[in-house]
Amino acid sequence: GHPFHVSQFLETIISNNMLRFSVKKRRWIWDEDVIDLQMISEGVAELLTRKLVNLSENVLLALKIASCFGYQVNDLTMKLLNDEDGFSFDLIEALNSAVREGLMEKALYQYCFAHDILKESVYNLIPVYGRKQLHQKIGMILMNCAEQNPSVSSLAVDQMNMYSDDDLNFEQRSNFVQISLEAGKQSMASSSFSQAQDYFEAAISLLNEDHWTSQYTLSLELYELSIAVGFAGGDIDTSEVLS
Repeated sequence: GHPFHVSQFLETIISNNMLRFSVKKRRWIWDEDVIDLQMISEGVAELLTRKLVNLSENVLLALKIASCFGYQVNDLTMKLLNDEDGFSFDLIEALNSAVREGLMEKALYQYCFAHDILKESVYNLIPVYGRKQLHQKIGMILMNCAEQNPSVSSLAVDQMNMYSDDDLNFEQRSNFVQISLEAGKQSMASSSFSQAQDYFEAAISLLNEDHWTSQYTLSLELYELSIAVGFAGGDIDTSEVLS
């Protein structure tokens, strides 16, 4: 099995006194039947959930925020979320605590969940009605940072796409168009043409109704880029429709 599963299983049976060290016998002792009945049948997800509910509020929230990005997130992104309009506690310290607990791993500037089941368990702890608000808050913070930190443009767009465009006011829609354009250009540069087209189409969908009059230059750039990546990625049908 996965090393994380093994370590969590051992921690649980030790804390429940199912595995203990005998000074008299000078070895570890355990009851196989009890362990089989009470622990193995509960599954890995249950072990993970028990670990999560004992975390501090800040550490658990930091894990929930990280889970919104998928299985990994870099420390720059988390630092940006500590903006004055963002989260009030130290996200990096909270994630470092999760690393010490064995729930996350860190390699250079990247935080990764110890296992995909763990990420899913954390994300599922967020109430369905609360996921939209959390993605929205993350997306808005990153969108406000995107001009000075272009590298987070695609992350901001991905978060913003997790909730309805109807929730955006005029200024937010305009900003979303600009960072979607930037994210699309970044994807083009890395030859991720399909992803780039998604970003460009997201931007086009948020243009004003009279965009060929009020946003002509921006509209022309978005359509031309969308057509270009469509041809580059082999999506001829979409490119012909846009042209």
